[in-house]
Amino acid sequence: MVSFTIELVKKSIELIKRSYIRSLAFRSEIILWLFLHTIPLVTIFAIWNSIYIGQNEIKGYSLAMILQYYFLTTVIDGFTSTHFESRRVKEIREGKIDFFLIRPLSYLKELLLRDMGGKVLYLTLALPFFLGIFFIISHNTNASFPSASPSQWLIFIGLLATGYLIEFLVATIVVMSGFWLENAEGGEHFKWILLSLFSGWMIPIPLMPAWLQKIVNFLPLKYVYAKPIGVIQGTESLFIHDILYIIAFLVFLWLIVKILWHKSIYKYSSHGG
Repeated sequence: MVSFTIELVKKSIELIKRSYIRSLAFRSEIILWLFLHTIPLVTIFAIWNSIYIGQNEIKGYSLAMILQYYFLTTVIDGFTSTHFESRRVKEIREGKIDFFLIRPLSYLKELLLRDMGGKVLYLTLALPFFLGIFFIISHNTNASFPSASPSQWLIFIGLLATGYLIEFLVATIVVMSGFWLENAEGGEHFKWILLSLFSGWMIPIPLMPAWLQKIVNFLPLKYVYAKPIGVIQGTESLFIHDILYIIAFLVFLWLIVKILWHKSIYKYSSHGG
């Protein structure tokens, strides 16, 4: 049993490594992606610089804090976002997941490990790039790097993992719906809309209308962007009820994934191969 577990761990690490190497094969696309993601960041910084002309703060946010906020949303997005839904739904529709039903490494684990390979790529390539861009911008604006305590950084990292699991599980539910829905890929766009509106990705919670603040504070999506940024900036704290809420929500999402997978393997069929 122990040797089987060790072998499975080795294969899992190897899968992450292969996924990382495969991603590097698309170097030109990666470089283009990096520069395309720089344009919105620079544009947002320019807009907020214009908004703050003649005033020091807006609803408790100084210009330095708001620029820092949007830089952190870029960093978090790189760690937590998932983009495998359309490709995986297509695999299911074309009957290309047969071998996952007989391999020791299940389809769900393969989804996770391959996506983690992309996150390793972000750590080694994209994150240093964006840090460099922010360093350049900070010399020409009021932006500054977060000056948080070690405990705040630990909570931030924990919430990064939480945000990734939330996005991964929601994305997996979209993939599982491909066993029943012809155009399940549309769920990816629905996920993106929900996160844009209710996670703090588009705008900090205090700057939202009162009715939207109530919705965002009620939903768990705030733990993807708004909460971790608030912890780093010292405007938010993480309490026991937050941790219990996170655990309950992750368990809820995982149960949905397990139920859908259990039902889908009896519904799935392919011909030819």
